[in-house]
Order: sequence, then structure tokens, then C-alpha cells
Amino acid sequence: RDRFVNAPQALLHGDLHTGSVFVASDTPARPFDCEFTFFGPMGFDIGQLIGNIALGVFSQPLYATDNNEELKRKQKKKRHQNACHLTKSILALWNGYESMFRGLFKQEDDKNRVNRLFPGAHSSVLDRLIEGIWNDARGFAALAIIRRIIGIADVKELRAKNRSEVEKKALVFAAVQLLKGTEQCSKESLGSSVHVRRFCKELLAASIVPSSVWQRLDAKTASLEDLLQAVGDDI
Repeated sequence: RDRFVNAPQALLHGDLHTGSVFVASDTPARPFDCEFTFFGPMGFDIGQLIGNIALGVFSQPLYATDNNEELKRKQKKKRHQNACHLTKSILALWNGYESMFRGLFKQEDDKNRVNRLFPGAHSSVLDRLIEGIWNDARGFAALAIIRRIIGIADVKELRAKNRSEVEKKALVFAAVQLLKGTEQCSKESLGSSVHVRRFCKELLAASIVPSSVWQRLDAKTASLEDLLQAVGDDI
């Protein structure tokens, strides 16, 4: 709440989620429904969007319900593929966001010589700024998950009758991420990409990773790519 109220860093969409973006194959994606626009923390919009994509990952087990074993196996394969694709989308979304942020920062830097404000530590200041935006985004993503499950504004993906176990997993995951989102960045910056990849790995582990994968792989030390590959091999 403190960041939401007291960090007017940028003009935001205010309600950015997977249902408020136009996507076409031949044109760039375009957001709409901007009636909640406000000045707030830069991590808010992207955090909301990541939270909604994460709900799509958690919802995948709800769709493998056919009584026919062969069809159920095919459904399981499809939902695993969907979950992995959505998880990769979160990583790609953040990487694109960070790349554009750094590019725009450099343009402004070259134009107005911002580096004079941070002599000798210019790149590290930018790194810490981006890591702080991710720290906020992770917390807002967790809040989006909680609000969509407990609040009135639910999501279509979680309207199945057998959703209670999926919702429980999502809420536990969100609670853990929310606590992480309130932590201060480490004294030595690890880089936002490290934290985002860790978030994606924890998302997969909390949502669709079967016990057979845990038996073959130490998910705590394995990379995101190892976990994605192991999930694919289990299908």
C-alpha cells in the first residue's frame, strides 16, 4: 500500500491484465480500458499482468478431465505445454520490458547527461532501479493473484467446480511471493533476470510439477530450463 500510494514514478494503465490487451499477428499489442489510469510505481502494471498470466499457469490442471485415458493423456500433455509456454511468456515479457527500459534510459542519458548525477556508479544505479521495479512487480503480481481468487473480480480460467485445490496452491504461492516483494534488495545486486527466472521456476514448481519430476530432479538447484525439460519428459 505504501508503494502504491507514495511512489508516483510513472503514468500507468491501472488495470492491465490479459483481458485488456489487443493482440494481432500483424500489429503490435495495444492495451485498452484505461479508465483507471493514475501515477504510481512502475512495477504495478507489469506486476498485474504477470499475476494474471500466472493464474493461467495454475488453471491448467482443471482442463484434463476426460474419462477416456488416451484423451486424458493428450489433455495432460497440452496443459503442460500451455503452462510452460505461459511461464516462458512471463520471462519474455520481463526481458522485453527491461530491454526497452534500458534503451529509453540510455536515450535520455545521452540527451540530458543524467550520468553526471551518478559519477562512477551510473550502471549500478540503473541496475538497482530495475531490480527495485521487479521487487515491486513481484509483490503486485502476488496481490493480483490473491484479489482474483478471493475478490469479486474473478478470472474465467478458475470458474471450474473442482478449483479449490488449484486456488489453494495459487494462494500459497502468492503469499510467499508477497513476502519476498516486501524485502529490500540485496546489498549486492544479483540482477533482475536472476529474480525473474527464480519466480518462474517457483511458479512451475507450485503449479504443475508432478512428483515424478521431483524424484528425478533437485528442483531447488536446477535451472529453469532443466525444470521445463523435466516437465516435458514426464508427459
